[in-house]
This record gives sequence, C-alpha cells and structure tokens, in this order.
Amino acid sequence: MISADRVTKSYASVTRPALSDVSVEIDDGEFAFLIGPSGSGKSTFLELMVRYSNVTSGDIYFGDFHVNELKGKDINALRQSIG
Repeated sequence: MISADRVTKSYASVTRPALSDVSVEIDDGEFAFLIGPSGSGKSTFLELMVRYSNVTSGDIYFGDFHVNELKGKDINALRQSIG
C-alpha cells in the first residue's frame, strides 16, 4: 500500500508550494495514474515517494516504510523493494 497523508513540499526559492496538503491511498494491486499539467507536482510527488527529497510536512508510507523518516541504508532498501 502507498499512503500520503497531508503532504506538502515547498522550496525556499518559490512562493507557491510544489505540493500542498495532498492525501492519497493506493492499495496493493491497484492501478493508479498520476496525471496533470506541467508544473502540477507529478515529478515532485514521485521524488518524495522514493525519498530523493523529503516532505516539508505530512507523512508518506510505502508498504512497511515510513518514507520521510528513512535514513541511510533504509532509503536504499526502500528503493530496492520498488524495482
């Protein structure tokens, strides 16, 4: 299961957040599509899911991983479990 709970991602150099208060739940075996116009936060959301960057606020869970609390080798374990 993938779960994002009230996720916000802001960058210091930009006035508008890349993601603002996003919540989503995707069950095991479920297909989901991430669509939207350029600049809507699709890539940012995916980067947060695999911990290329960290959330400003909120929580992301990927299976048994609490993504925004992972450090070091645990980040690699998350990425290896994905693909």
